[in-house]
Amino acid sequence: MWSYYRHPIEGSVTPRLPQGWQAKPGPQAFKVEPGKFQRFVFAVAIPADAPDGVHEVGGQTSYRGATVPEIHPQRVRVTR
Repeated sequence: MWSYYRHPIEGSVTPRLPQGWQAKPGPQAFKVEPGKFQRFVFAVAIPADAPDGVHEVGGQTSYRGATVPEIHPQRVRVTR
């Protein structure tokens, strides 16, 4: 997460996953100083019954009462 503001930003970041997928840890608090970067890593468990195909995974932030999904989610291909 980058802060392009001239003031620190605080909120939380949460994985955005397909239904039934689980991530650990859960939501993480952030505080990023102006012009700085903070990275978050989550482990994702894909259910055994997840359908084959391409699934979008990403994140979302909560900041000043608003929830904002990231603009460019990643794609994961599940094949069995």
